[in-house]
Amino acid sequence: MSVPFGAFQDHGWFLQYNQEMVGELVTTAKEAGGRLWAERYYALEATGWHKRNPELLAGYGYSPGEHRATAVALLEFCRHAAPA
Repeated sequence: MSVPFGAFQDHGWFLQYNQEMVGELVTTAKEAGGRLWAERYYALEATGWHKRNPELLAGYGYSPGEHRATAVALLEFCRHAAPA
């Protein structure tokens, strides 16, 4: 899944996730029998999208004038195999 990421923002029809909210997604996946397989964060810069540490993106916000996120979290979840 991909979500806009940075400082929490409620835009009415979508939310921009912060680190705490991503943690809640991971917890929910675990409770449902899944796990986080991969986690990546990217920031939009003048030269394109660049991988960044999530701690560096805490102040990023959605750019309403341009209708785009300035940072994203890409999360890949998988289901645990059932015990034999």
